[in-house]
Amino acid sequence: MPVRFLVAVSTLIASSVLFAGTPSTPCEGTLAQSSPIQSSGWSHDLPQTRQRSAAEAGLTADDLPGLELQWVFAYEDTEQPRSLPAVTAQAIIVGSEEGTVWALDRHSGCAYWSYRAGDEPIRTAVTLVSLDNRVVALFGDADAQLHAVDAMTGQGLWVLTLDPHRSAIMTGSPVYHDGFVYAPASSLEVAQAVKPWYNCCTFRGSVSKIDVRTGERVWQYFTIPNAPALTGRSLFGVRQYGPSGAPVWSAPTIDVKRNRLYVGTGQNYSSPADHNSDAIHAIDMSTGERIWRTQFLAEDSWNAACNVGLLQPNCPEEDGPDYDFGAPPILITRDDGDDILVAGQKSGMVFGINPDTGEQLWMNSAGRGGIIGGVHWGMASDGAFVYVPVSDIDVWPIDVPGEPRPALNKINVSTGETVWSVPAVFDCDGKEGCRSGLSAAITLIPGAVIAPGMDGVLRAYSRDDGRVLWQFDTVRDYDGINGVKGEGGTLDAGGAVIADGQLIIHSGYGGLISAGSKGGNVMLVFGKKASE
Repeated sequence: MPVRFLVAVSTLIASSVLFAGTPSTPCEGTLAQSSPIQSSGWSHDLPQTRQRSAAEAGLTADDLPGLELQWVFAYEDTEQPRSLPAVTAQAIIVGSEEGTVWALDRHSGCAYWSYRAGDEPIRTAVTLVSLDNRVVALFGDADAQLHAVDAMTGQGLWVLTLDPHRSAIMTGSPVYHDGFVYAPASSLEVAQAVKPWYNCCTFRGSVSKIDVRTGERVWQYFTIPNAPALTGRSLFGVRQYGPSGAPVWSAPTIDVKRNRLYVGTGQNYSSPADHNSDAIHAIDMSTGERIWRTQFLAEDSWNAACNVGLLQPNCPEEDGPDYDFGAPPILITRDDGDDILVAGQKSGMVFGINPDTGEQLWMNSAGRGGIIGGVHWGMASDGAFVYVPVSDIDVWPIDVPGEPRPALNKINVSTGETVWSVPAVFDCDGKEGCRSGLSAAITLIPGAVIAPGMDGVLRAYSRDDGRVLWQFDTVRDYDGINGVKGEGGTLDAGGAVIADGQLIIHSGYGGLISAGSKGGNVMLVFGKKASE
Protein backbone atom coordinates (compact mmCIF):
# COMPACT_ATOMS: atom_id res chain seq x y z
CA MET A 1 0.00 0.00 0.00
CA PRO A 2 1.51 3.39 -0.97
CA VAL A 3 2.86 5.42 1.95
CA ARG A 4 1.09 8.56 0.75
CA PHE A 5 -2.28 6.78 1.12
CA LEU A 6 -1.39 5.73 4.64
CA VAL A 7 -0.38 9.30 5.44
CA ALA A 8 -3.79 10.53 4.36
CA VAL A 9 -5.63 7.86 6.36
CA SER A 10 -3.61 8.38 9.55
CA THR A 11 -3.96 12.15 9.31
CA LEU A 12 -7.74 11.81 8.91
CA ILE A 13 -7.98 9.48 11.91
CA ALA A 14 -5.85 11.74 14.10
CA SER A 15 -7.70 14.92 13.15
CA SER A 16 -11.20 13.47 13.40
CA VAL A 17 -10.86 12.32 17.02
CA LEU A 18 -9.68 15.05 19.37
CA PHE A 19 -9.34 12.95 22.50
CA ALA A 20 -10.13 9.31 21.75
CA GLY A 21 -10.37 6.54 24.33
CA THR A 22 -9.54 7.43 27.92
CA PRO A 23 -10.85 10.89 28.83
CA SER A 24 -8.54 13.71 29.87
CA THR A 25 -8.84 17.44 30.41
CA PRO A 26 -7.55 19.40 27.39
CA CYS A 27 -4.63 21.72 28.10
CA GLU A 28 -4.78 25.42 27.50
CA GLY A 29 -2.25 26.33 24.83
CA THR A 30 -0.06 24.08 22.70
CA LEU A 31 3.29 22.36 22.89
CA ALA A 32 6.31 24.44 21.95
CA GLN A 33 8.09 23.31 18.80
CA SER A 34 11.46 23.86 20.51
CA SER A 35 10.59 21.77 23.57
CA PRO A 36 13.82 19.83 24.33
CA ILE A 37 13.73 16.03 24.39
CA GLN A 38 14.52 14.76 27.89
CA SER A 39 14.03 11.01 27.38
CA SER A 40 13.23 8.96 24.31
CA GLY A 41 12.95 5.33 23.28
CA TRP A 42 13.90 2.22 25.18
CA SER A 43 17.17 3.50 26.64
CA HIS A 44 17.58 7.06 25.35
CA ASP A 45 21.01 6.06 24.06
CA LEU A 46 22.05 4.01 21.03
CA PRO A 47 24.14 1.42 22.96
CA GLN A 48 21.06 0.57 25.11
CA THR A 49 22.81 1.10 28.48
CA ARG A 50 19.73 2.43 30.31
CA GLN A 51 21.99 4.69 32.36
CA ARG A 52 21.00 8.27 33.16
CA SER A 53 23.52 10.81 34.39
CA ALA A 54 22.69 13.15 37.24
CA ALA A 55 22.04 15.94 34.74
CA GLU A 56 19.74 13.76 32.60
CA ALA A 57 17.85 12.14 35.45
CA GLY A 58 17.62 15.15 37.73
CA LEU A 59 17.69 12.55 40.51
CA THR A 60 20.35 10.67 42.46
CA ALA A 61 20.10 8.02 45.15
CA ASP A 62 20.10 10.78 47.78
CA ASP A 63 16.91 12.25 46.29
CA LEU A 64 14.85 9.06 46.42
CA PRO A 65 13.59 9.35 50.03
CA GLY A 66 12.15 12.73 49.09
CA LEU A 67 10.14 11.49 46.11
CA GLU A 68 6.37 11.86 46.17
CA LEU A 69 3.63 10.74 43.86
CA GLN A 70 2.71 13.89 41.93
CA TRP A 71 -0.16 12.60 39.80
CA VAL A 72 -1.67 9.47 38.28
CA PHE A 73 -3.11 8.93 34.81
CA ALA A 74 -5.60 6.03 34.73
CA TYR A 75 -6.49 4.29 31.47
CA GLU A 76 -10.12 3.39 30.91
CA ASP A 77 -9.78 0.12 29.00
CA THR A 78 -6.41 -1.33 30.00
CA GLU A 79 -4.93 -4.02 32.20
CA GLN A 80 -1.43 -4.09 30.75
CA PRO A 81 -0.09 -0.57 30.09
CA ARG A 82 3.35 -1.17 28.60
CA SER A 83 4.33 1.67 26.24
CA LEU A 84 7.47 3.31 27.63
CA PRO A 85 6.81 7.07 27.59
CA ALA A 86 9.00 9.74 26.04
CA VAL A 87 9.55 13.00 27.90
CA THR A 88 10.06 16.57 26.69
CA ALA A 89 10.43 19.74 28.71
CA GLN A 90 6.64 20.12 28.63
CA ALA A 91 5.05 16.74 28.05
CA ILE A 92 4.96 13.01 28.60
CA ILE A 93 4.10 11.23 25.34
CA VAL A 94 2.79 7.72 25.91
CA GLY A 95 0.81 5.00 24.17
CA SER A 96 -2.05 2.95 25.59
CA GLU A 97 -3.43 -0.56 25.29
CA GLU A 98 -6.59 0.93 23.79
CA GLY A 99 -4.62 2.17 20.75
CA THR A 100 -4.33 5.85 21.65
CA VAL A 101 -1.17 7.92 22.12
CA TRP A 102 -1.33 10.90 24.46
CA ALA A 103 0.74 14.03 24.97
CA LEU A 104 0.16 14.90 28.64
CA ASP A 105 1.45 17.92 30.50
CA ARG A 106 4.28 16.80 32.77
CA HIS A 107 2.99 18.65 35.81
CA SER A 108 -0.79 18.73 35.49
CA GLY A 109 -1.65 15.65 33.40
CA CYS A 110 -3.88 17.61 31.02
CA ALA A 111 -3.78 16.53 27.36
CA TYR A 112 -2.26 18.61 24.57
CA TRP A 113 -3.37 16.07 21.97
CA SER A 114 -4.25 12.44 21.38
CA TYR A 115 -3.64 10.29 18.32
CA ARG A 116 -5.83 7.30 17.57
CA ALA A 117 -3.54 4.66 16.04
CA GLY A 118 -6.31 2.05 15.80
CA ASP A 119 -7.84 -0.65 17.97
CA GLU A 120 -4.61 -2.54 18.70
CA PRO A 121 -2.40 -1.84 21.74
CA ILE A 122 0.66 0.40 21.49
CA ARG A 123 3.40 -1.99 22.61
CA THR A 124 6.68 -0.12 22.16
CA ALA A 125 8.47 2.80 23.69
CA VAL A 126 7.81 6.18 22.11
CA THR A 127 10.92 7.38 20.28
CA LEU A 128 11.28 11.12 19.60
CA VAL A 129 13.26 12.50 16.66
CA SER A 130 14.23 16.14 16.10
CA LEU A 131 14.46 16.51 12.33
CA ASP A 132 13.95 19.38 9.87
CA ASN A 133 12.59 21.75 12.54
CA ARG A 134 10.02 19.18 13.56
CA VAL A 135 9.85 16.68 16.43
CA VAL A 136 8.51 13.31 15.29
CA ALA A 137 7.14 10.61 17.61
CA LEU A 138 7.67 7.01 16.47
CA PHE A 139 5.98 3.97 18.02
CA GLY A 140 4.69 0.51 17.10
CA ASP A 141 1.48 -1.43 17.69
CA ALA A 142 0.19 -5.00 17.89
CA ASP A 143 -0.57 -5.00 14.15
CA ALA A 144 3.17 -4.62 13.42
CA GLN A 145 2.56 -1.06 12.26
CA LEU A 146 5.13 1.67 12.80
CA HIS A 147 3.54 5.10 13.21
CA ALA A 148 5.11 8.53 12.74
CA VAL A 149 3.28 11.47 14.35
CA ASP A 150 4.07 15.15 14.72
CA ALA A 151 4.96 15.30 18.42
CA MET A 152 3.85 18.91 18.79
CA THR A 153 0.37 18.56 17.26
CA GLY A 154 -0.50 14.84 17.18
CA GLN A 155 -1.01 14.94 13.42
CA GLY A 156 -0.29 11.62 11.70
CA LEU A 157 2.58 11.70 9.21
CA TRP A 158 2.86 8.12 7.94
CA VAL A 159 2.20 4.50 8.88
CA LEU A 160 4.19 1.50 7.66
CA THR A 161 3.33 -2.18 8.14
CA LEU A 162 6.60 -3.91 9.00
CA ASP A 163 5.34 -7.42 8.26
CA PRO A 164 2.01 -8.46 6.68
CA HIS A 165 1.93 -11.80 8.51
CA ARG A 166 -1.38 -12.06 10.36
CA SER A 167 0.37 -12.80 13.69
CA ALA A 168 3.11 -10.17 13.35
CA ILE A 169 3.43 -7.55 16.10
CA MET A 170 5.85 -4.88 17.23
CA THR A 171 7.31 -5.45 20.68
CA GLY A 172 10.88 -4.18 20.30
CA SER A 173 11.04 -0.39 20.24
CA PRO A 174 12.14 1.65 17.22
CA VAL A 175 15.61 3.21 17.36
CA TYR A 176 16.60 6.35 15.44
CA HIS A 177 19.96 7.32 13.97
CA ASP A 178 20.96 9.85 11.31
CA GLY A 179 17.69 10.22 9.43
CA PHE A 180 16.56 6.61 9.66
CA VAL A 181 14.62 4.48 12.12
CA TYR A 182 15.39 0.81 12.71
CA ALA A 183 12.32 -1.19 13.71
CA PRO A 184 12.07 -4.89 14.67
CA ALA A 185 9.20 -7.32 14.07
CA SER A 186 8.10 -10.12 16.37
CA SER A 187 5.07 -12.39 16.38
CA LEU A 188 2.41 -14.16 18.41
CA GLU A 189 2.33 -17.09 16.01
CA VAL A 190 3.96 -19.05 18.81
CA ALA A 191 0.52 -18.99 20.49
CA GLN A 192 -1.48 -19.67 17.32
CA ALA A 193 0.34 -22.99 17.03
CA VAL A 194 -1.72 -24.38 19.93
CA LYS A 195 -4.60 -24.88 17.44
CA PRO A 196 -4.23 -28.39 16.00
CA TRP A 197 -5.59 -27.23 12.61
CA TYR A 198 -3.06 -24.38 12.32
CA ASN A 199 -0.43 -24.52 9.54
CA CYS A 200 2.61 -24.07 11.78
CA CYS A 201 4.64 -21.99 11.17
CA THR A 202 5.42 -19.28 8.62
CA PHE A 203 6.64 -16.17 10.48
CA ARG A 204 10.31 -15.15 10.63
CA GLY A 205 11.72 -12.22 12.56
CA SER A 206 13.11 -9.11 10.91
CA VAL A 207 14.50 -5.61 11.30
CA SER A 208 13.67 -2.81 8.85
CA LYS A 209 15.47 0.44 8.04
CA ILE A 210 13.01 3.24 7.26
CA ASP A 211 13.49 6.82 6.10
CA VAL A 212 11.88 8.98 8.80
CA ARG A 213 11.03 11.79 6.36
CA THR A 214 9.06 9.62 3.93
CA GLY A 215 8.17 6.38 5.70
CA GLU A 216 9.79 4.42 2.86
CA ARG A 217 11.59 1.18 3.72
CA VAL A 218 15.26 1.08 2.70
CA TRP A 219 15.92 -2.58 3.54
CA GLN A 220 14.53 -5.44 5.58
CA TYR A 221 16.82 -7.97 7.26
CA PHE A 222 15.23 -11.33 7.96
CA THR A 223 16.73 -13.30 10.84
CA ILE A 224 16.01 -16.48 8.84
CA PRO A 225 17.20 -15.71 5.29
CA ASN A 226 14.72 -17.94 3.42
CA ALA A 227 10.96 -18.09 3.84
CA PRO A 228 9.74 -21.22 5.70
CA ALA A 229 9.25 -24.17 3.37
CA LEU A 230 6.75 -27.02 3.49
CA THR A 231 8.24 -29.81 5.63
CA GLY A 232 5.33 -32.25 5.78
CA ARG A 233 1.97 -32.74 7.44
CA SER A 234 0.92 -33.25 11.04
CA LEU A 235 -0.96 -36.30 12.28
CA PHE A 236 -4.16 -34.38 11.42
CA GLY A 237 -2.97 -33.86 7.86
CA VAL A 238 -2.28 -30.16 8.42
CA ARG A 239 0.63 -28.69 6.46
CA GLN A 240 3.71 -27.74 8.44
CA TYR A 241 6.50 -25.32 7.58
CA GLY A 242 9.99 -24.48 8.78
CA PRO A 243 12.39 -23.26 9.86
CA SER A 244 10.40 -20.39 11.33
CA GLY A 245 10.43 -17.96 14.24
CA ALA A 246 13.62 -16.29 15.53
CA PRO A 247 11.59 -13.15 16.33
CA VAL A 248 13.21 -9.90 17.44
CA TRP A 249 11.56 -8.93 20.74
CA SER A 250 13.84 -6.03 21.70
CA ALA A 251 15.12 -2.69 20.47
CA PRO A 252 18.15 -2.84 18.15
CA THR A 253 21.52 -1.73 19.55
CA ILE A 254 23.33 0.81 17.35
CA ASP A 255 27.13 0.75 16.93
CA VAL A 256 27.96 4.03 15.20
CA LYS A 257 31.72 3.39 15.12
CA ARG A 258 31.33 0.10 13.24
CA ASN A 259 28.25 1.19 11.25
CA ARG A 260 26.24 -1.79 12.39
CA LEU A 261 23.39 -2.79 14.62
CA TYR A 262 22.92 -5.80 16.87
CA VAL A 263 19.74 -7.71 17.65
CA GLY A 264 18.93 -10.78 19.72
CA THR A 265 16.49 -13.42 18.53
CA GLY A 266 14.04 -15.82 20.12
CA GLN A 267 13.49 -19.53 19.55
CA ASN A 268 12.39 -21.29 16.36
CA TYR A 269 8.65 -21.98 16.21
CA SER A 270 8.77 -25.20 14.21
CA SER A 271 11.14 -27.92 13.10
CA PRO A 272 13.77 -27.94 11.87
CA ALA A 273 15.61 -25.75 14.35
CA ASP A 274 18.28 -23.69 12.61
CA HIS A 275 21.31 -21.57 13.55
CA ASN A 276 19.47 -18.22 13.63
CA SER A 277 17.42 -18.69 16.81
CA ASP A 278 18.62 -17.76 20.32
CA ALA A 279 21.40 -15.78 18.67
CA ILE A 280 22.94 -12.33 18.41
CA HIS A 281 23.00 -10.95 14.86
CA ALA A 282 25.30 -8.13 13.66
CA ILE A 283 23.89 -6.25 10.65
CA ASP A 284 25.46 -3.63 8.36
CA MET A 285 23.41 -0.44 8.76
CA SER A 286 24.04 0.72 5.19
CA THR A 287 23.19 -2.48 3.33
CA GLY A 288 21.17 -4.62 5.74
CA GLU A 289 23.57 -7.51 5.18
CA ARG A 290 24.66 -9.89 7.91
CA ILE A 291 28.18 -9.37 9.28
CA TRP A 292 28.15 -12.19 11.82
CA ARG A 293 25.74 -14.29 13.82
CA THR A 294 26.51 -16.21 17.01
CA GLN A 295 24.05 -18.75 18.36
CA PHE A 296 24.16 -19.38 22.10
CA LEU A 297 21.69 -22.27 22.32
CA ALA A 298 21.05 -24.75 19.53
CA GLU A 299 17.99 -26.95 18.94
CA ASP A 300 15.58 -24.56 20.65
CA SER A 301 12.38 -24.96 18.67
CA TRP A 302 9.20 -24.50 20.73
CA ASN A 303 5.64 -23.20 20.60
CA ALA A 304 2.63 -23.19 22.89
CA ALA A 305 1.37 -26.53 21.55
CA CYS A 306 4.14 -28.16 23.58
CA ASN A 307 2.27 -27.40 26.81
CA VAL A 308 -1.28 -28.57 26.14
CA GLY A 309 -1.04 -32.25 27.04
CA LEU A 310 -0.39 -35.43 25.09
CA LEU A 311 -2.00 -34.36 21.81
CA GLN A 312 0.53 -31.90 20.42
CA PRO A 313 0.47 -32.02 16.60
CA ASN A 314 2.24 -28.68 16.21
CA CYS A 315 4.87 -29.14 18.93
CA PRO A 316 8.25 -29.38 17.14
CA GLU A 317 10.30 -32.49 17.70
CA GLU A 318 13.00 -30.49 19.51
CA ASP A 319 10.47 -29.26 22.15
CA GLY A 320 13.07 -26.73 23.28
CA PRO A 321 13.16 -24.62 26.44
CA ASP A 322 12.18 -21.28 24.74
CA TYR A 323 15.27 -19.32 25.77
CA ASP A 324 14.96 -16.06 23.85
CA PHE A 325 17.22 -13.08 23.89
CA GLY A 326 14.37 -10.78 24.89
CA ALA A 327 16.50 -7.91 26.24
CA PRO A 328 18.60 -5.67 23.98
CA PRO A 329 22.32 -6.47 23.96
CA ILE A 330 24.33 -3.61 25.50
CA LEU A 331 27.34 -2.13 23.71
CA ILE A 332 29.81 -1.04 26.39
CA THR A 333 33.07 0.90 26.12
CA ARG A 334 35.18 -0.34 29.00
CA ASP A 335 37.55 1.76 31.06
CA ASP A 336 40.48 0.50 28.93
CA GLY A 337 38.81 1.84 25.78
CA ASP A 338 37.88 -1.56 24.33
CA ASP A 339 34.29 -2.32 23.39
CA ILE A 340 32.30 -5.33 24.50
CA LEU A 341 28.78 -6.47 23.76
CA VAL A 342 26.90 -7.96 26.73
CA ALA A 343 23.77 -10.05 26.15
CA GLY A 344 21.43 -11.66 28.69
CA GLN A 345 19.22 -14.65 27.87
CA LYS A 346 16.10 -16.23 29.36
CA SER A 347 18.33 -19.21 30.18
CA GLY A 348 19.78 -17.06 32.98
CA MET A 349 23.10 -16.84 31.15
CA VAL A 350 24.89 -13.54 30.49
CA PHE A 351 27.52 -13.41 27.74
CA GLY A 352 30.39 -11.06 26.97
CA ILE A 353 30.88 -10.87 23.19
CA ASN A 354 33.54 -9.39 20.89
CA PRO A 355 31.57 -6.90 18.75
CA ASP A 356 34.02 -7.24 15.85
CA THR A 357 33.75 -11.01 15.47
CA GLY A 358 30.85 -12.30 17.59
CA GLU A 359 33.27 -14.44 19.60
CA GLN A 360 32.19 -15.26 23.15
CA LEU A 361 34.62 -13.73 25.67
CA TRP A 362 33.00 -14.86 28.92
CA MET A 363 29.76 -16.19 30.34
CA ASN A 364 28.06 -15.92 33.70
CA SER A 365 25.19 -18.03 35.04
CA ALA A 366 23.14 -15.32 36.73
CA GLY A 367 19.93 -17.35 37.11
CA ARG A 368 18.27 -20.71 36.65
CA GLY A 369 16.22 -19.58 33.68
CA GLY A 370 12.76 -20.47 32.40
CA ILE A 371 10.12 -19.63 29.81
CA ILE A 372 9.85 -16.17 31.37
CA GLY A 373 12.83 -16.65 33.65
CA GLY A 374 16.44 -15.57 33.49
CA VAL A 375 17.02 -12.17 31.90
CA HIS A 376 13.69 -11.08 30.50
CA TRP A 377 13.31 -7.41 29.47
CA GLY A 378 16.49 -5.48 30.11
CA MET A 379 19.81 -4.99 31.85
CA ALA A 380 21.78 -1.77 32.44
CA SER A 381 25.45 -0.76 32.48
CA ASP A 382 27.66 2.06 33.74
CA GLY A 383 30.68 1.00 31.65
CA ALA A 384 32.58 -0.90 34.33
CA PHE A 385 29.72 -3.17 35.43
CA VAL A 386 26.53 -4.62 34.05
CA TYR A 387 23.51 -4.89 36.36
CA VAL A 388 21.38 -7.95 35.64
CA PRO A 389 17.80 -8.53 36.91
CA VAL A 390 16.67 -12.16 37.00
CA SER A 391 13.04 -13.29 36.90
CA ASP A 392 13.18 -17.10 37.27
CA ILE A 393 9.47 -17.56 37.84
CA ASP A 394 7.66 -20.78 36.96
CA VAL A 395 4.81 -20.44 34.47
CA TRP A 396 3.47 -23.97 34.81
CA PRO A 397 3.69 -26.17 37.93
CA ILE A 398 6.87 -27.74 36.51
CA ASP A 399 8.83 -25.39 34.29
CA VAL A 400 12.54 -26.19 34.52
CA PRO A 401 14.46 -28.22 37.07
CA GLY A 402 16.46 -26.58 39.82
CA GLU A 403 15.78 -23.88 42.34
CA PRO A 404 14.84 -20.46 40.95
CA ARG A 405 17.30 -17.65 41.68
CA PRO A 406 15.39 -14.37 41.27
CA ALA A 407 17.96 -11.70 42.06
CA LEU A 408 19.73 -8.51 41.11
CA ASN A 409 23.32 -9.12 40.02
CA LYS A 410 26.35 -6.88 39.48
CA ILE A 411 28.86 -8.33 37.01
CA ASN A 412 32.32 -7.07 36.06
CA VAL A 413 32.22 -6.18 32.37
CA SER A 414 35.88 -7.03 31.75
CA THR A 415 35.99 -10.44 33.44
CA GLY A 416 32.38 -11.62 33.66
CA GLU A 417 32.79 -12.24 37.38
CA THR A 418 29.94 -11.56 39.80
CA VAL A 419 30.67 -8.65 42.16
CA TRP A 420 27.51 -9.19 44.20
CA SER A 421 24.17 -10.93 43.86
CA VAL A 422 21.24 -10.07 46.12
CA PRO A 423 18.00 -12.09 46.14
CA ALA A 424 15.03 -10.17 44.82
CA VAL A 425 13.14 -8.63 47.71
CA PHE A 426 9.40 -9.19 47.47
CA ASP A 427 6.17 -8.55 49.36
CA CYS A 428 3.31 -10.86 48.32
CA ASP A 429 1.33 -10.78 51.54
CA GLY A 430 -2.35 -10.87 50.55
CA LYS A 431 -1.68 -9.87 46.92
CA GLU A 432 -3.25 -11.65 43.97
CA GLY A 433 -1.06 -12.47 40.97
CA CYS A 434 2.06 -11.71 42.99
CA ARG A 435 5.50 -13.00 41.98
CA SER A 436 8.99 -12.68 43.44
CA GLY A 437 11.16 -12.02 40.39
CA LEU A 438 12.71 -9.05 38.61
CA SER A 439 11.37 -9.30 35.06
CA ALA A 440 11.09 -5.62 34.08
CA ALA A 441 13.96 -3.66 32.58
CA ILE A 442 16.06 -1.77 35.12
CA THR A 443 17.43 1.78 35.03
CA LEU A 444 20.58 3.32 36.51
CA ILE A 445 20.86 6.71 38.17
CA PRO A 446 23.84 7.92 40.23
CA GLY A 447 24.11 5.64 43.26
CA ALA A 448 21.05 3.48 42.56
CA VAL A 449 19.54 0.74 40.40
CA ILE A 450 15.82 1.28 39.85
CA ALA A 451 14.43 -2.28 39.73
CA PRO A 452 10.63 -2.77 39.51
CA GLY A 453 9.41 -6.00 41.12
CA MET A 454 6.80 -8.47 39.98
CA ASP A 455 5.23 -8.03 43.41
CA GLY A 456 4.24 -4.52 42.30
CA VAL A 457 6.81 -2.77 44.49
CA LEU A 458 9.14 -0.23 42.88
CA ARG A 459 12.55 -0.44 44.56
CA ALA A 460 15.90 1.27 44.34
CA TYR A 461 18.96 -0.83 45.16
CA SER A 462 22.40 0.54 46.04
CA ARG A 463 24.89 0.23 43.19
CA ASP A 464 27.62 -0.34 45.79
CA ASP A 465 26.25 -3.33 47.69
CA GLY A 466 22.70 -4.09 46.51
CA ARG A 467 20.86 -3.04 49.66
CA VAL A 468 17.39 -1.54 49.25
CA LEU A 469 17.51 2.26 49.52
CA TRP A 470 13.89 3.17 48.78
CA GLN A 471 10.62 1.51 47.81
CA PHE A 472 7.03 2.29 46.90
CA ASP A 473 4.24 -0.30 46.73
CA THR A 474 2.21 0.49 43.60
CA VAL A 475 -0.49 -2.13 44.30
CA ARG A 476 -3.26 0.12 45.55
CA ASP A 477 -6.27 2.04 44.28
CA TYR A 478 -5.87 5.46 42.69
CA ASP A 479 -7.99 8.39 41.57
CA GLY A 480 -6.69 9.30 38.15
CA ILE A 481 -6.13 12.97 37.49
CA ASN A 482 -8.33 12.44 34.42
CA GLY A 483 -11.32 11.25 36.47
CA VAL A 484 -10.82 7.52 35.86
CA LYS A 485 -10.46 5.05 38.73
CA GLY A 486 -7.11 3.29 38.74
CA GLU A 487 -5.49 0.21 40.21
CA GLY A 488 -1.85 -0.88 40.41
CA GLY A 489 -0.49 -4.35 39.78
CA THR A 490 2.57 -6.24 38.59
CA LEU A 491 5.57 -4.20 37.44
CA ASP A 492 7.00 -5.64 34.23
CA ALA A 493 8.22 -4.90 30.69
CA GLY A 494 9.73 -1.44 30.14
CA GLY A 495 10.37 -0.40 33.73
CA ALA A 496 10.89 3.21 34.78
CA VAL A 497 11.62 6.34 32.78
CA ILE A 498 13.65 8.92 34.72
CA ALA A 499 14.15 12.40 33.33
CA ASP A 500 14.51 15.96 34.57
CA GLY A 501 13.59 15.19 38.18
CA GLN A 502 10.64 12.89 37.49
CA LEU A 503 10.25 9.10 37.65
CA ILE A 504 7.46 7.64 35.50
CA ILE A 505 6.28 4.03 35.57
CA HIS A 506 3.29 1.94 34.52
CA SER A 507 1.73 -0.43 37.06
CA GLY A 508 -0.21 -3.49 35.93
CA TYR A 509 0.65 -6.46 33.74
CA GLY A 510 -2.44 -8.61 33.27
CA GLY A 511 -4.03 -10.24 30.25
CA LEU A 512 -3.94 -13.55 28.45
CA ILE A 513 -0.15 -13.88 28.20
CA SER A 514 0.80 -12.42 31.57
CA ALA A 515 1.27 -15.84 33.23
CA GLY A 516 -1.15 -14.97 36.02
CA SER A 517 0.35 -11.61 36.94
CA LYS A 518 -1.86 -8.85 38.32
CA GLY A 519 -3.34 -6.39 35.88
CA GLY A 520 -3.56 -2.64 36.41
CA ASN A 521 -4.30 0.53 34.50
CA VAL A 522 -2.17 3.40 35.80
CA MET A 523 0.81 5.53 34.91
CA LEU A 524 2.45 6.93 38.05
CA VAL A 525 4.44 10.17 37.96
CA PHE A 526 6.84 10.81 40.87
CA GLY A 527 8.88 13.92 41.58
CA LYS A 528 10.74 15.70 44.32
CA LYS A 529 8.65 17.12 47.11
CA ALA A 530 7.89 20.78 46.70
CA SER A 531 10.07 22.95 48.94
CA GLU A 532 8.25 24.28 51.93
